[in-house]
Amino acid sequence: MNFKKIVILGLLSVFFIGNISCEVEPYEPTTGEDLIQQESALYSYLQIVTDSPDAEVLEVGCVEFIYPFILYVYDTEAIFARQESILDNQDFTTLLANLEEDYSIGLSYPITGFLQDGSSLEITSNEELEASLQACIEAEIEHIIGVCNGIATAEECVWDITESSLMDNPYVSLPANFSLEDDGSVSFQVEEVIYRGTWIFYFIGNNLHMNMFFEYEENTNPETNPDLLPIKEDWNFDWKINYIDTEKIEIENHLEQAYTLERVCEEEMDDIEN
Repeated sequence: MNFKKIVILGLLSVFFIGNISCEVEPYEPTTGEDLIQQESALYSYLQIVTDSPDAEVLEVGCVEFIYPFILYVYDTEAIFARQESILDNQDFTTLLANLEEDYSIGLSYPITGFLQDGSSLEITSNEELEASLQACIEAEIEHIIGVCNGIATAEECVWDITESSLMDNPYVSLPANFSLEDDGSVSFQVEEVIYRGTWIFYFIGNNLHMNMFFEYEENTNPETNPDLLPIKEDWNFDWKINYIDTEKIEIENHLEQAYTLERVCEEEMDDIEN
């Protein structure tokens, strides 16, 4: 999942601490098997855990990297090309996203750290690092699925459209919200008009998505009622979820149209009305 910082709380924290001396000798693995290739699962996992806002400490699920540390870059012939000082999340994200084609990276093991209970941890190979990251990502996915299930079963709450990447967007300026029905369907109310449809959460690889689909009833068809909005054309997409928790969802489609949905429940709605 290529997440832009999905916040998950309460999971086990693991700290990978890179110790840097004043003089760093380039780490040159003896075989290509020690390199992290761009098409490898480990490279993808690193992209997932580094794709977040600038911070001194990167947090995703149960993993934290403590910056700074040194990363080594190798060319297409697996020959050492340069070393990079990684100072924060943005440095790591930028390097992984823009590494030259068919280049690879290397880390200097062992990486030492500590579990939350104070016991020590030592990662000595790519295989151990990959296993640790995979376990954390899988735990995060399970937690996110739990969040999605909680959203799907929330009673007496609606999801207001509060922000949009589009200028003068009618769904932000008009009263517009989504609500979940007992049968699992979704009602989309725009002013006094209600559209019926569905939204479904699912993963493509490690990326969380939401698929929306709405149909018009005969009396809510923009072709026969020109004052109505083209709901199908605006919302029937596969949306990538950039952020999700029990209070807010940020979504974006392939056209780079983005929305923020915020949950408002019955008591909050009563307060607003009063």
